[in-house]
Amino acid sequence: MIALVAGDIHYPRESYLFAQMLDLIKKTDFDYILLCGDILNYGNIQLLRNFLKKIHKYYKSKIIAVMGNHDFWLSKNAKRSGYTSWDLIDRYNRIFRSFGDHLLWKHEYIDRSIGFAGVPGWYDYSFAPWHLGITRKMLDSGFYNGMFWNDLQYTKFNAKVEEILEPNLINLRKQLESLRNHKIKKVIVLLHFVPLEDFIIKDSSKKELFWNAYIGSRKLGDLILEYKDIVRYVFFGHVDVRFLTKKATIKEGVHFINVDVSNNFEERYILEIK
Repeated sequence: MIALVAGDIHYPRESYLFAQMLDLIKKTDFDYILLCGDILNYGNIQLLRNFLKKIHKYYKSKIIAVMGNHDFWLSKNAKRSGYTSWDLIDRYNRIFRSFGDHLLWKHEYIDRSIGFAGVPGWYDYSFAPWHLGITRKMLDSGFYNGMFWNDLQYTKFNAKVEEILEPNLINLRKQLESLRNHKIKKVIVLLHFVPLEDFIIKDSSKKELFWNAYIGSRKLGDLILEYKDIVRYVFFGHVDVRFLTKKATIKEGVHFINVDVSNNFEERYILEIK
């Protein structure tokens, strides 16, 4: 099996990234395309349909994906219409199914001896630099040093960050438990958010450290490592390698790999599993 793994395409904003992706798809016979969220820059269903249609013009196999925080962004009109970011999961899911693809949220996907599990994940401030005097009130406001965290403006979950993360953890555990019960020994996990503190930069300026709070949760990594007997690879995006300590690491035998291509499409990963 050979798969193209990438995150943070941000279609159609970063059109050159999508063009590079299509060029690679035209040249390579992939068994799977795996997407680690931020497929779009806003949760626009027509754009998602166009994105999948253009890929499937050249690629006839299955796309497996998770959503990213940008996929949960709502336009002002959508908010006024009463939509929440939770509603976008079902809307994305319907579009993926219409193309024969699979959006990971409640259900895993099995292809013979290989299993795929995944959720977007979210942040819970577990990577926040509390030692610098950061407060919960500051993090909940999302405003620091003249800058604003856009999720707090463009998403609408009507929930605290921990309450957004929790269903992600519940669904991921159910998927992994199901794959273990099916005796699948080669499991690939897709996330959007950073799952391990090993990737977090801690020795830069206070201004940069503040934003660590919004890039992931150690609970994601802890949960995955409970299934280290079956999980082989974990892919995630959300933060490109310029702002992480490393691109990849191996922890307790599990490969964790960042595939955020928002700065450089060469950060995509070609996965081969026999």
